[in-house]
Amino acid sequence: MTRLFFADNTVLINFALLDRMELLGRLANGCAAWTAAIRRECRASADALDNDQLRGAEAVFGTPVRLTDPRTIREVLVLLEQLREPHDPDDRHRGEAETIALIAVEHAGSLFVTDDADARMRAQERGIRSVSTCQLLRLAIRIGALTAHDAWASVCELRRRGRTLHDSPREESTYMQWCRAA
Repeated sequence: MTRLFFADNTVLINFALLDRMELLGRLANGCAAWTAAIRRECRASADALDNDQLRGAEAVFGTPVRLTDPRTIREVLVLLEQLREPHDPDDRHRGEAETIALIAVEHAGSLFVTDDADARMRAQERGIRSVSTCQLLRLAIRIGALTAHDAWASVCELRRRGRTLHDSPREESTYMQWCRAA
């Protein structure tokens, strides 16, 4: 089964800001997964943003995937060593490291969900495919959950709120072509 492993809460925040966590749950179709580190990030963001949509994320993601395989735990430690800067706090990059390790060691074929370009690059270095907010919005169009114009409006709203969307075309006409090409 292909699972959607959320590597941080960038995509979660985007869907929450759009009041579309229900759509995210529909897109995940029971295959969403996260680690305890991502759940902690999500809870902290929910409090910082005072966002009830984020507070309800556990309804979509359920219980975090536990890291029990010694190979996975070793890989997490290796990744943390690579990702951290000397004065980073202990929890910095933990979610990305745990998620990459879980997919690489135990859940091959799962998708790495993030809008963080550095995290995406780290996953791709290990042959892990990633999915972004924009790609999920495009999937929503494909399954009839959103119109292309609604998805474009969502992209514009996220940009207005200062959110970074690396893989979305900047112009509406190009965006519509990009959506049709999927």
